[in-house]
Amino acid sequence: SHNRIVRLARQQGFENVIIAEDDICFTAPNAWKYFLEQLELNKDADIFLSMIYEGEIDDNNRIVKAPKSFSGLTLYSVNSKFYDTFLSMDIMSHKDKKLGECADKYDYRVCPEFCTKQMDGYSDQKKRDCKYDHLLKGRRLFGV
Repeated sequence: SHNRIVRLARQQGFENVIIAEDDICFTAPNAWKYFLEQLELNKDADIFLSMIYEGEIDDNNRIVKAPKSFSGLTLYSVNSKFYDTFLSMDIMSHKDKKLGECADKYDYRVCPEFCTKQMDGYSDQKKRDCKYDHLLKGRRLFGV
């Protein structure tokens, strides 16, 4: 479904597209507004994310390639200059893992304060109930 959204945005000539998963949860009131403000400041990034669970972030809020890839496509924006690259990645793969494998080649940025998280519940990918809050330990959360 992420690929379909990006493909449609490319066909429509959108400058960027924002994608949110159905299990999104904002961290505080005005978190959506904060995300949009941060997106405007980072509109030249290939991908701009509201948060990540796994992965390393440098002092400029960029995701860096690390032995462990990043995860967290809960709410993010894809820039039009990156549409073709995004769409060329294996459709059957974990999209965030594939993106993370090439984090050293592209410009992925994250909100300085994470403004979303994923609701606890059943994971289609993991085929079991999952809890995620422990993965946010040590991260700065908007409004918290």
